Amino acid sequence: MEKVSLQLYKATDAEEAYAIRFPREQKWLARSGFGSQLEPVWSLDLESETPVEQGSIDWDSVLQRAIEAYRLSDPVVTGFEWPRITSD
Repeated sequence: MEKVSLQLYKATDAEEAYAIRFPREQKWLARSGFGSQLEPVWSLDLESETPVEQGSIDWDSVLQRAIEAYRLSDPVVTGFEWPRITSD
């Protein structure tokens, strides 16, 4: 079982603006909305059978799942399947 921790941020200057990144990292993995003043609001652990391959992950989908977990007050997502980037 592979466990990955993420930090969810929410904008204080815009409605429905979020971002995720790894704890203690500065680079955003994904952002949504138009906010620029982001503050941490949630820590999330994703447990998966497969290791994360950062370059092939659809981080926007992961962000949407993190927002859902935040709204449900669910800090651990088990059986998580990493969404892959698809070429259309």
